[in-house]
Amino acid sequence: MFPSPFSMKFHKLIRQKRLEDVRQIGMDRVVDLRFGNEDRACHVIIELYNRGSVLLTDHNYTILNILRPRTDKDYDVKFTVRGRYPLELGQYDKRIPDGERAHSLVHGQAKQHFFWLQRVHWISEMAFF
Repeated sequence: MFPSPFSMKFHKLIRQKRLEDVRQIGMDRVVDLRFGNEDRACHVIIELYNRGSVLLTDHNYTILNILRPRTDKDYDVKFTVRGRYPLELGQYDKRIPDGERAHSLVHGQAKQHFFWLQRVHWISEMAFF
């Protein structure tokens, strides 16, 4: 039994290259594995969701091979060989607060709950802490 054309191309692209970087693209369930450096680098992008795929790209994220060609209907983007992988679609969601904002929200909520408990249940400040 012979390997699939996808796996043969995959092996050819990453042969003699070292895994240099692993990162998540935006907040999506997408992992980018970078093999090699600079203009000789190639990326293996693994989409970890229902209709996801595995893509092989060059250093410019031009798709060289794709396990499952598809169209993203939400963004009207077609994932095909020689197309560019749209990294901009996986950017950080601005609605999710950063660490400082999350801390202030949680700390502010704790104070509000403390005052509510104090009024409703007559709990003193010393008993609460």
